[in-house]
Amino acid sequence: MREAERGCDLMASSKDAWRALYRLEDLALVYTMVGQSSEAIAQLDDLLARSGWFTAHILRLDPRWDPLRSDPRFQALLTKYEVKP
Repeated sequence: MREAERGCDLMASSKDAWRALYRLEDLALVYTMVGQSSEAIAQLDDLLARSGWFTAHILRLDPRWDPLRSDPRFQALLTKYEVKP
C-alpha cells in the first residue's frame, strides 16, 4: 500500500491529470487486494467523480473488482455513477 500511495504522490494530478488517474486506480486495486474495502470504495468514488476514461461501466465489467461486488457500498457506487440513457 505504501508503494501505491507513493505512486499517487509522485504522479499527482497537478503534474499530469491524465496519468494520475492510473495511479489512483492502482491504489484502489491495492486496497481491494489487501481486503481494505472501505478505502478501495472511497478511492473508486473519488476516481469516478473525476473526468476521464474510468467509468462505472468499466468498473462493473472488470473482474479485478470482484472482491468488492458483494459490498452494498460498491453496488451503491455503481448506481451513483451509472450513465442513464
